[in-house]
Amino acid sequence: MREHFDAAKIVVVGHSMGGRVAAHLSASGDVGAVVALAPWWLRDDADLIPNTCRLLVMHGTADTWTDPHSSYRQTFVPAAAASTPSGYRLRAPDITSSGNGPAGIS
Repeated sequence: MREHFDAAKIVVVGHSMGGRVAAHLSASGDVGAVVALAPWWLRDDADLIPNTCRLLVMHGTADTWTDPHSSYRQTFVPAAAASTPSGYRLRAPDITSSGNGPAGIS
């Protein structure tokens, strides 16, 4: 795909383990954005995502399969790690009480 598309226009989307795969794929810098839906980020998988890569993480607080606190901790990092005007890597929408599946489906 990289031969035909500018890396900035490539978006990798992953749910659960796919969110982890998306983070690892973005590490090469050949991806413009990552969308991680209830990602399975055990340790510091989000650190693999370059600061130049746009990032959106959505994770329900009632998820019992993957850890929403890990997603939050890895997503909201200080501006020292990312050069963004807001001071954080991104602002994630609040999906309170949702589980691992689509909103409203646990």
